[in-house]
Amino acid sequence: MGKYKEWTPVENGLPTAKDLYMVSIDPLYLPPSDVALVDIWGWDGENWLVDNFVDGYDVVDQDEYPVIAWMPLPKPYLIWDGEKCVKPI
Repeated sequence: MGKYKEWTPVENGLPTAKDLYMVSIDPLYLPPSDVALVDIWGWDGENWLVDNFVDGYDVVDQDEYPVIAWMPLPKPYLIWDGEKCVKPI
């Protein structure tokens, strides 16, 4: 199953590597109809980034959608057949 990853509160630090991370967003800042308390965002070393699905990434306004915790992405689920990886059904 893999090792469980723990959340890192932003008060304890931000990521050191530019990469994609799972983030937890402060629910007090989300509209009542928005249930995206957890999402996958990029980190560029200074800002959280969200894919705009058109031409790249946009910087996330931390006053509007503050990240309260983050963690590395889990490894994908894979099935192994001997020494070869096969796709899950």
